[in-house]
Amino acid sequence: MSSMEDKTLNEKPPLTKSWSSWYAIVLAFFVVLVILFFVLTKMFAP
Repeated sequence: MSSMEDKTLNEKPPLTKSWSSWYAIVLAFFVVLVILFFVLTKMFAP
C-alpha cells in the first residue's frame, strides 16, 4: 500500500496539488491564448 502511495506522490506535478488542477491551469492558459489571439486580430484588422 505504501509503495502505491509513494508512486502517486512522485507523479504529482510541480506547483499544484493534483493532476486535475494542473490540467485545469493548462486548459485555462490555452483559453486565454485563444481570446488574446481573437482580440489582437480584431485590433489589427483593416
